[in-house]
Amino acid sequence: MSKIQVVFVGDKGVGKTSFIKKIETNLHNPEYIPTKDIYKCTVNFQSNYGNFIFKIVEVSNLEYVYADVVILCIDLSRSDFTKYVNKWNSLIKDQFDSKTPVFYCGMKSDINKNIISKLHFVCSSKNTCKSELKELFRLIAKKLTSSPGLVFF
Repeated sequence: MSKIQVVFVGDKGVGKTSFIKKIETNLHNPEYIPTKDIYKCTVNFQSNYGNFIFKIVEVSNLEYVYADVVILCIDLSRSDFTKYVNKWNSLIKDQFDSKTPVFYCGMKSDINKNIISKLHFVCSSKNTCKSELKELFRLIAKKLTSSPGLVFF
């Protein structure tokens, strides 16, 4: 059994909570409800390498947060998203160990169809199903365990 702490970061309104709740419940809530301070949950996936437990943390402040991996959520509906990606990369670099992997997740892909190729994952909590979202967590587990043949069931 592997436990992995995943920290979601990104600007307000980017869709972090919607993404996380979609993973938890497979439901999409179109209403914007800002996260206050911290949101936590746990999701489990079975694989051919055993059980993976992902402790998911969404924070409004990066201080005092530990992460095995960071997911930087990028709002693809914003024309200036590269500007705030640079800002978040700087904050992540200041807060986390240089060996902490960062995954780039393009959010709101239903709005902007021009998807950049450097993203690890692109989604819309509105249109993407839970099984597709699971792929991001498989990529994380594969990276952290160096297991190229890793499969989630």
